[in-house]
Amino acid sequence: MLNYALKSIPTDQMLQDKLCIQRYNLSKHYCHNLPTMEVDPLGMKSTILAEVTRMTLYINIIYTIPVLIVSIIVGPFIDKCKPAKRLLLIMASTITMAEMTILALNSYFYDTNYYFIFLSHLTNSLCGGPLVLLTTIWAYLSSVTPEHIRSLRMVFIELCIFAGPPIATTISGNMLDLRSPFVGRELRNYTTIFLIGIICAFISLLISLFLVDEEKERKLFVKYFPHDKTIECKNQIDLNQFPGEASDEILNNLFNLQNVRDMFRTFIRPRKHGIRLQMFLLILSTITIMVAYLGTSVFLYQYIQKVFAWSPASYSNYVTAASVINIITTMILAPIFVKVLKWADLTYALIAFIMVLIQNTIRSVSTSVWTFYIALPFFSVNSLAIVGIRSYITKLVESNELGKIFACLTAIDSITPLISSLIFSPLFGITIDTHPNLTFVALCVTLIIGNSLMSFVAFRSKKTLTAIEFDRNEESQT
Repeated sequence: MLNYALKSIPTDQMLQDKLCIQRYNLSKHYCHNLPTMEVDPLGMKSTILAEVTRMTLYINIIYTIPVLIVSIIVGPFIDKCKPAKRLLLIMASTITMAEMTILALNSYFYDTNYYFIFLSHLTNSLCGGPLVLLTTIWAYLSSVTPEHIRSLRMVFIELCIFAGPPIATTISGNMLDLRSPFVGRELRNYTTIFLIGIICAFISLLISLFLVDEEKERKLFVKYFPHDKTIECKNQIDLNQFPGEASDEILNNLFNLQNVRDMFRTFIRPRKHGIRLQMFLLILSTITIMVAYLGTSVFLYQYIQKVFAWSPASYSNYVTAASVINIITTMILAPIFVKVLKWADLTYALIAFIMVLIQNTIRSVSTSVWTFYIALPFFSVNSLAIVGIRSYITKLVESNELGKIFACLTAIDSITPLISSLIFSPLFGITIDTHPNLTFVALCVTLIIGNSLMSFVAFRSKKTLTAIEFDRNEESQT
């Protein structure tokens, strides 16, 4: 996940710089100073920033279809093939190395057309992007972790995921305007950053090859974190049920259309206690918060350049501060919510939803830089929203269905970047010179809808979990 943050600012900035130089034939001096330009002598800043957000829409169109296909295939593959999770982690690391290499070549050979940047996004989509990677991580975690500590471990993994971006963003943002050690025509120090990304991906590949072992980790958890609930034995995956690890069997499981049909049947099949309706509503809630989160990423970098005239380093420091606050707050509050207060999953997810709503409400009321700083603490527990929803869903279904369920979630999540771009990219382009804060108002409307849907499920969650536990106790006694 570190690499996804590491490439973000330099890739966006490289696309913006190349657009400025190649499409609009403007000088390198003008294009280099564009982010921090408070007085625009040529009147082109808004046009270029709006064009970058439109390019984001095109990128997401290219990106969405492969990710959707991969995410549909991955779920059944995870459930039916023993080494699937490890293979997917290896594939993600390898493809990330290829993506970073393409970006490094784009920056070193700076005269190449800016459309070649799209090739890196297409390469990344071949492994399903970060969503499929997260699906694999969640499925692996759910498989090896006992249910009674699963929520806490999900929070810990989420913290690890969120620990990478502050480091990566600080590195990339502050290195971007340093003098490049490479002899070339690049406007900023992109190549060095992408080479760091290649090294990180290689380290990730080594970890996936030599340290990921599902069976060994499960035995360690059973040994060191025992629990006396007999129903948990019923809700664990038997690793011996998987087929052999011969390459032909692995490929058959990967490209078996029957597996895809089984995945959708698993997702939509009728379930007792209104579980299917709850899952649908939670998925819609997830879509709204993902659309809001990704919607911010569509235009925030350009918004800050337009309204505040921040440099890449200033923007990266702001993002880093937000991430660090998020990590520290989550580390403090998550154990309190789960272990001390014993709040339900959806209770702390709702709190996170409301905090994100407050953050975007504050951002929408003024273009003053102080509103951004005031809103910063309200970002602090946003990661708990997705953690709470996914943790609750793992308690609604059997563990041998989790791969299919998470793959369906990923398939649905994979279209959220496109939805976000379709909504917020045109809106920002239209309002950039008149009402740039209107995009934050749209984000608030989206979050209100998601909050309402989750509240409906949260009020029924305790009754549902009690009924599920009763059913599992009945099954264990027969």
